[in-house]
This record gives sequence, C-alpha cells and structure tokens, in this order.
Amino acid sequence: MVPELPQGAPCADGLPGMSLLDAGNNGPLVERVGRRTFLKLLGAAAPAVAASACSPIPPERIIPYVIPPEDEVPGVATWYATSCRECPAGCGMAVRTLDGRAVKVEGNRDHPVNQGRLCIRGQAALQGLYNPDRIRGARRREVMNAAAGQSRLTPVPWEDALAALTDRLRMARQDGRANRIVIVTPLLTASLDRLFDAWAKALGARRLRYEPFAYEAFRAASRICFGRDGVPHYELARADVLVSFGADFLETWLSTVEHSGGFAQARRLRDGRKSRFIHVEPRLSLTASNADEWLASRPGTEILVALAMVHVILAEGRSQTIPAAEVTTIRNLVAPFAPDAVAGRTGIPAQTITNLARLFSDPQAGPGRSLAIGGGVAASGSNATGTQVAVHLLNYVAGNVGTTAQFGPDASYGRASTYRDMADLVASMRAGEVEVLVTYEVNPVFTLPGALGFDAALGRVPFVASFSNALDETTARAHLVLPTHSPLESWGDVEPRAGVRGLMQPVMEPLFDSRHVGDMLLDVGRRLGGDVSAALPSGDFYKYLGSQWQALHSQAKSAASFDDFWAEALGRGGMWSAIAAEKVTLSAGIAASSFVTAELGGTAGAPVLMPYPSLHFYDGRGANRSWLQEIPDPVTKAAWSSWAEVHPDTAKALGAKDGLLVTVESDHGKLDVPLLVNAHLTPGVVAIPIGQGHREYGRYAAGRGVNPIVLIDPAPEALSGGARWLSVRVRVTPRALRRPVPRLQASEQQFDSGVAQVVSLADLNAGRLEAPEPHRSLYADHKHPAHRWGMAIDLDTCTGCNACVAACYAENNVPVVGAEAMYRNRTMAWLRIERFVEPSAEGSGTRFIPMLCQHCDHAPCETVCPVYATYHSDEGLNAQVYNRCVGTRYCGNNCPYRVRRFNWFEPDFPDPLHLQLNPDVTARSVGVMEKCTFCVQRIQAGKRQAKDENRPVKDGDVVPACAQTCPGQAIVFGDLNDPQSRVSQLGKEARGYHVFGELNTRPAIMYLKKIVSPPGAGTNRT
Repeated sequence: MVPELPQGAPCADGLPGMSLLDAGNNGPLVERVGRRTFLKLLGAAAPAVAASACSPIPPERIIPYVIPPEDEVPGVATWYATSCRECPAGCGMAVRTLDGRAVKVEGNRDHPVNQGRLCIRGQAALQGLYNPDRIRGARRREVMNAAAGQSRLTPVPWEDALAALTDRLRMARQDGRANRIVIVTPLLTASLDRLFDAWAKALGARRLRYEPFAYEAFRAASRICFGRDGVPHYELARADVLVSFGADFLETWLSTVEHSGGFAQARRLRDGRKSRFIHVEPRLSLTASNADEWLASRPGTEILVALAMVHVILAEGRSQTIPAAEVTTIRNLVAPFAPDAVAGRTGIPAQTITNLARLFSDPQAGPGRSLAIGGGVAASGSNATGTQVAVHLLNYVAGNVGTTAQFGPDASYGRASTYRDMADLVASMRAGEVEVLVTYEVNPVFTLPGALGFDAALGRVPFVASFSNALDETTARAHLVLPTHSPLESWGDVEPRAGVRGLMQPVMEPLFDSRHVGDMLLDVGRRLGGDVSAALPSGDFYKYLGSQWQALHSQAKSAASFDDFWAEALGRGGMWSAIAAEKVTLSAGIAASSFVTAELGGTAGAPVLMPYPSLHFYDGRGANRSWLQEIPDPVTKAAWSSWAEVHPDTAKALGAKDGLLVTVESDHGKLDVPLLVNAHLTPGVVAIPIGQGHREYGRYAAGRGVNPIVLIDPAPEALSGGARWLSVRVRVTPRALRRPVPRLQASEQQFDSGVAQVVSLADLNAGRLEAPEPHRSLYADHKHPAHRWGMAIDLDTCTGCNACVAACYAENNVPVVGAEAMYRNRTMAWLRIERFVEPSAEGSGTRFIPMLCQHCDHAPCETVCPVYATYHSDEGLNAQVYNRCVGTRYCGNNCPYRVRRFNWFEPDFPDPLHLQLNPDVTARSVGVMEKCTFCVQRIQAGKRQAKDENRPVKDGDVVPACAQTCPGQAIVFGDLNDPQSRVSQLGKEARGYHVFGELNTRPAIMYLKKIVSPPGAGTNRT
C-alpha cells in the first residue's frame, strides 16, 4: 500500500500540516545571501548576522510519528516495484521514495524485459510525475466570443466534469447514435485494456489502440510468410551474426533496453571471440554507430540487400533445415535479385553483399546462429511489408526462425490499431460521423501527418473529451479535460509480451487533483445506469485489478493463498513465465509476393526526406522532460532544438552551410529548420529527428524545433496499412538567416589525443598490446587504508545511449540550464558521453566514451584550490566542499578532463520539480564548483548497511547511478583495495588504459579499449 502522512505529521518539505506543494509555493526552502554580501558581513565581524542569514526559515517543529505510516521510517528509503510506461516496452521499475516523495527510478532486477536497467526515457519518468505543466484539475471549454471563435479551458468541479461527459454519452446513446462514439487510447494491455474494451462495448462505441510507431509491417509480413498475425520476439544475445536493415534497436525499435542488453551480452568477449554486427541504412544512427560495419544504402533499398543475401545463400547451397520444395519456391522469388543486379541500385558493392550472405549462413556453424532484423521507422516506406517479408525469408533460410527469431512470446504491438484505422477515423470525423470523441493519453494532432487533416477534422466533432495529465496539442483542443494520475500514481498492470505480466502500483499520493482513468470509466458507467452499468464491474479499479489477478492466481494453480500470491507479485513487480517458441511453416501464399523499392513522391532527383524517431523524445511524448532536452543527442551532440542533417556534398549543391536556416518543403507541408552538415549520411538525404515542434505540451516543449511529420505522405502503405515515414522528396531552400543549434562537442575528431582507444581483435588475441609506460612522481602516493573506490568502463559495450547521464541528473540534483546557457557551453552535467569518428581499416570508426571526474590520485585540481575546497579523501575520492568553495574556477581550468562545472546562476527547479530532489545530495548554489562524486551518498549507504549487518563491505554493495542503469553493463564500480572485486579484475585486463595517462594524474577510472575487426571479417565466435 502507499504510505499516507498522518494528520499533523511533518511532511517531506515544509511545516506540519503543509502539503508537499505548499512548501514549494513559499519560495526557496533556504534563505540565501549573495557572496559579496556574505564576505562583507564576515569581514565586518558580524558572524551572528551571517549565520542568521544562512539558517533555514522558519524553524521547523519536530513532531514524532505517533502513528507511523505503513512501511515508512523517517529518513529511510522505501522501494516500490512498478512498470515503466514511457513506451510500450513495459520495463520493470523500482522506485525509491523518501518521506512520501518519489526521488529516483531504477530498473527492476527481477523483471525479464530489462533485468534492472533503464533507458534515458525511463530515467526521465520522474519528470512526468513532477512536470510543472501538469493539469491540476478538471477543465471545461468556455466560449468567450463565438463569432470570433474564441474559447478557453477553465477549471470546473469534478462532479460537473463527470456529469458533462455522462450527459453527452447518454444523449448519443438515446438518439441511437452510439456508433458515433469513438474511443482512442494508446496500446494498452492487461486489465486497463480489458476495462476499456468492456466500457466501449457497453456504450456501443468504437475503440482504437493508437501507437504512432505500431510496426504494422511486421504483422502483415508474418501473415504473408507464416500465416500468423504477430510481432515475433528476437533473441539478440544468441546471435553470433546480427544484420539490421534499418532497425534502430538501440534507440526506439520494439524493446530498446532488452535488445541493448542482449546486444551487449552477444558482443562481450569470451574465449577470444565475440559476435559481429552489420547495419544497413542511409544514415549513421546511434545503432549504426555501434556496428562493426555500416553499409550506407540508398533510401528504401534495404529490401534489395536482404533479397540478394537470400539469393546467394540458396545459390550456394547454404540454406539450413528447410525442405527442397520451399527452397525452389524461395529461389524463384529472389531470382531477379542477384548481388550484381542490385548493387547499382543500393550503392553497396556486389562482393560486399555476397560476403555478408556467406557470413550470415554458415552450414558448418549450424542453423540458428545468426539473426536479421528490420522494420525501423525511418526505413518504413511503401515497401515496408516487402522489406519485412525479405527479412523473414532471410531468417528462414538460415534456420533462425524458432531460435533467434521466435513466434510464441509475441510482442504486444500485435494488438495495436493500424495507421489506416486512424485515417479512416479522420475521414469519419470530416464527414460528421463522429459525435463524441474520447481520447486517453494520445496526441494524434501532433503524431499524425499534417496532410491527413486530423486537426481540421477535430473541429467537426461536437464533443471531445480528453483523459490526460498534460495539455498537449490534442488535449488543448478538447471540450472537456479530465486529468489522470501519472503512471507512478496509478494501479495497473502491463503485458509487453506473452508470458510477462508486470504490475503497476502508486509510489506516492497523487500530487494534484487528478483521478485514475479506470475509476472514471466505472464512475461514468454507473452514472449512465441500465445496461451500461450492468456490463461493468462493481467497485473501483483497484478492486477490478484484484479480480483479474485472482483469475491469474487460479490459472497458476499456486499453493499459496491469494493474499500471499498478490504480495509476492507486488514485491517482484509482476509475474512471468517462459513461453516456448512455436513452430511455424512457410505459407503457400508466399509465392505470390512481389518486391519493389520504396516509392517517393515529389520531384525526381530531389533530396529524400528521412524522418527518424528520437532516442530522447520517442514520438514526441518525451519533449516536455527538461532532462531529455538538455542532454545532447548522442550522434549530433545537439540539444534543445531540431535540425536537418545533410551530407557535405548535398549542402554544397544547395549552397548552404552548417547552421544556416533552410526551408524544407514537400507536396504536403513545409517548415524552417537549421541545417546540420553530417558526413555520415548518404548524399541526397535530408534527415530530421521526430519529437520536437510542439505548439503546446508545456514550457519545455512548446515552440521548440520542428515536426517533420507534417511533410510526409498521408497515404497508408497498401499491404499493412502502416504509416509511410519514408515517402517524399523535398525541396530545400537556403535562407539568409543563421540559426545555429546548441552543440556540446565542437569536433568528432580526437586529434591524436588517444581519449577513446581501440584494439583489433587479432592484436588482442595475439597479445600485441603495448603495456602503458610507467610514470614516476615527485609526490608521495596517497594512503587508502580501508577502501580505494574505482571504476572500470568497457568501451566495447558502451553504446552511447545517454542512460547513465540521465541517471546522474536524477541522482545528484544536477540542474538544467536551458538552451541559452548551452550556447555558451555552460552545461552542468557531471557525466557526458563523447563521440569520436575515426574511420580506419580496422572496422567501425565510431567510439563512445563516458567522461566524468577521474578521481585522480595526483589530481591537478587539488593543488590549485586556494581555499582547499577540493581535496583527496582517505578512500580515494576527489571530494568537494561546497561551503568552502569561493568559485575561483582554478580547479576547472587545471582539470585536463574538463569535468568540473561552475554554477553561473542559482539553480531553478520550478514547482513541483523541487520535490524530486534527492535529500541525500546537497543542492548547490550560484558561484560554486561541482562535479561527479562517485555517488558518495551511495558509498556511505553501502557502508552503513554493512555496519548494521556486522560485516565488511562486499563487492556490489555500492553501485553508482550510472553503473546501475547502464543497459549494456559497461560500467563497473568497486573497491580497488579488494583484489577479488570485479573492478580490480577488470583493471588487470590487457585492454585497460587511463585517459591522458602520460600526465601521471593516476585516475581511479580504468577504460577498456573498444575491440574492432576489419570489414568483411568472418564471425569471431563458434
């Protein structure tokens, strides 16, 4: 249960009797004086005045918990297991709460999807809970001037709001027009999904499950190939060879954290061997950056590469475990697609395709040792289904179906409505056939193509009701707004794939005057009465959820009582069971398939628009999180904006330069966006990230960047009914205006600095690595009698996903400075991901390296601080005394790693974002230097726990926020004094090196070189 504060008990912030929000509305919790004023007072021998000015106001009264809340000990964290709802992947979460406030989210180690890890969007889920622009109560549209079309949303009592929705629904049903009621929700699963279905059925309404990225082509291709409507489950960890045809599985594709973990597991060096990854796509995305080999194809031609690979495998007799009759059928299908025939159209040499096919299907290695994936949003055009059919066939002939590609544990995306369904809804709205539209946490005004006309059609719907906690573009157009609890305030469950049922539970009391959407559905149903009320369950949503889990308890045939079963499920975060892969056979209808490249509208020869989903913002739903805006994009290192990427040759042909504003126009819309010249892009392509360009959606999203969805063709793909993201050619016109994008890394070259180092697999196995040259020092070594904390970072499994950066922001109260400060490089991030590109014959030239305070044993910052604010602790930490710091910035200037941050301004945490601050970490003020502390608060907590249990600190007791969340487990932390600790063992590896080791700073962070192998090399694992 959620702990409740008793009447009169002290709240987390503020005086007894105050709510959490009251404390924030009364200004800063601590009165502050300026630095100069403080020094004047100090110099004038007025310590009493100075001390008074720095004391908390007013003093708090200490009132004991006479009746303590359940599971609540003041100052001791309580953890709740729940599920992430930032995307449909359904990762498990563990939420840390202190004194009734959620202060940190982490991955649930027991959950089979993410196994304790979270992506950058999952880390930012707290900012959805504490969003300062959340809707704080029910609202109803009030007409100000009907003739001028002026209206506004005004607060309304909940009773009136629910009555208004009930009256509208009753009116439509009484007039026999229940079929004119439409309900649009996101892709829901499990109990809430069933309740929405029951509600819609009782009303006689139509319901859609709308996801902008619904992967319709997967389902259509599965029907064509195997007669099965579903999205298969992929086991990347089992693939010795992985080939991706535009699937951005490290960014947004299907289940990002799960696939990132599987990818890292497959790539990890074992017995001198590792897997191999090849990515085919026009743009060097984050996923492509992590490939051993990036094949830059022309837009929409990935299908030809896959078919040519199938052609080679069958022509050379390399197919595995398929009947001869099927071999003949597939050979006839791919006969026109020999490597020589497709090389000119794809831009990829025929020999490269042939070598890739041989690598992919090796009869000596046996079947099921490779995996092909496709269907990424950016690569989905008019041939999306055909591309996915080609990928299915490639897996089938290599014997991967049933091993690395499994039907049975199908993904929940198979339940989503298609884009064509939404297009049909727009046509019905435009024709006046929809009288009541009810939306729940969807934003089709923003995510549907502008030319489809949803925005205009919405104006023809007499009544629009929105269940939403954020005023996005769709909710802002509604007649009635009913604010819902955030996922961290809600009961529920999710089923991301067959066999996995995650639970959701509220981790704290609701911040605002919102309600659970399930309770509202049941309330409105009871108000309607009659057959509607009779068709719905009694009680509230929590009771309904319990009844659903009672059924699961019966199905599980558990010997435990339901109460014990329920308690165990809550503690674990859900229940899960292994689902065996089901055998599928090739459908006879496959012989009728035809394959073409993507059709592109517009002028022939004009640049091709390639909108791609953002790692940070997904489909735009993350744009109102300030952390996601502030943390730079991992590839371009840009923040707080949108941009249009073009190749240097394309920019030259356009007569445009980096930072110039350009007009990008298609037959369906146009927009103005800054140009960003990117050499790692196929010439003739204009790539724009999806997610920015909101007109509404709060202070962090509105009026920022552009939305490329307005440019795409609104016609659905013929076979699957999916959106055609890759669909148009565009006209790009430079303008005489410069609009440079804030970028946090000036160059992607290392200039021989050796920051991010690599080693070839051949050299590593042959032992051809030079040992670092030892450096003597004039200074005595520091003594670390008890602990010497250190870190090892494996660059071979770091994908540059930024999850660690977001975790650091959340754990350490790192402030957000905004776009203007970012232009001046005044970022406050303690941890950054640097990206370098150095193409070479040794393979992938992209290298990511997390850069943070190195906690040097001979730290240059310590010797120059005039007030000894930074010093070396007896546990090896480079500590910082904030109260002693006078802001000379000598330490920052003397740090070769550039990891110290200066507070130019007073940090701003708009109400209620201040409630998310971690009370275990000091909040810094203007004029103070700050930096990574190795999460010293977690070190102290680990030591306290060990002391309470009367034992020494064990390896794994202390895990910093960055290491905890890393999807690839690239970061390992521990005690260097313990020779058996993982960090000590990794420090002995031949790949280990220190950044700028020649400076003899003796860092506590050991980096492990990235392992590369030359293009065309065979698999490195048997």
